[in-house]
Amino acid sequence: MGFTLVNRTSASIRNIPGATGENAYAYLKSPALWNTTFSDQHTRLNAMDWLEYGFHYAAVLVDDGVDRWDAGITLKYLQGIFGAYATNTHLAYRIEDSTNLLFSGSVDYGRTDYDSYRRPGGYGGLNHGHGFGADVGVRFQHGDSRKEGDYLYKIGLSVLDLGAIRFNRNAAAFHLQTTQADLSDWGKLQLHSNLAVDRTLSAVFYNGDSARSQTGSSFKMALPTALSLQADWKLQDHFYLNTSIVKGIRHGDRPGAIQPDLYSITPRYESNWWDVSVPFSLLYYGAWRPRIGLAVRTGYVFFGGDAPASLLALSRMKATDFYAGVRFFILNEKAQ
Repeated sequence: MGFTLVNRTSASIRNIPGATGENAYAYLKSPALWNTTFSDQHTRLNAMDWLEYGFHYAAVLVDDGVDRWDAGITLKYLQGIFGAYATNTHLAYRIEDSTNLLFSGSVDYGRTDYDSYRRPGGYGGLNHGHGFGADVGVRFQHGDSRKEGDYLYKIGLSVLDLGAIRFNRNAAAFHLQTTQADLSDWGKLQLHSNLAVDRTLSAVFYNGDSARSQTGSSFKMALPTALSLQADWKLQDHFYLNTSIVKGIRHGDRPGAIQPDLYSITPRYESNWWDVSVPFSLLYYGAWRPRIGLAVRTGYVFFGGDAPASLLALSRMKATDFYAGVRFFILNEKAQ
């Protein structure tokens, strides 16, 4: 049994057209991109931040001394801190000059109020909703009959992040649709809150009606659901090989965080006081990204990362990740 408290963040923008990215980078102020009609039919945005309060339970189902089945489940209460999405994008736009921006088409979006922490109640206003989630998994282990407690191989299958969060405090959902709209003097707009953005967009798409676009005061976003398959082989004493596949499950047109696909092979040296792992992985999120990592455990301390090599080229570094921690078992089995 175990308990965890975790803060998680997931943000993604998918299928954004190149021209839209260029215009966003130039704040729509590049004359080379004016007087051209651009189309955006596929852009999707999903962003979430949430707290997880988890309870874990696992047990041995069957153990005959050689073959063993284990199963576990995690139940999670979710506290929504932030959420935003955009979906069903079918837009066309044209920047005529620094004063006129033409729109047509439709899009659905929702967001929590990022200004709510400034109101009475302070940072308690960042609680924008709640939900429930679960992880569930099963593992089969084939033991080594010559060495009690050792194994030859084990295989595990899990379903991760089932569940969703309902954002229903200081939150809103919107639908924008128009056959032709003109945002005049767009270069002079000063929008200092999400409410100002919502009202301005609604007025543009609905001929001056700043409230018509809102369709609700809540929305639901799914967790980054995934299937996870792991297999671990003992090659010889102290040397192991692990392979893992994490396959993200998409949510269709429904809002929700997305888990990138991950494929990895990890050779490992393991002893009582030392572990060294070198994961070779492929991360897929619309494009393949290979990585070579390193993980080390000495005693109760562990540290590592999936892409530490980028730290050797700081002047060209775009991203890196690392982790470190201490793992200590309060209750240990004593040898009989």
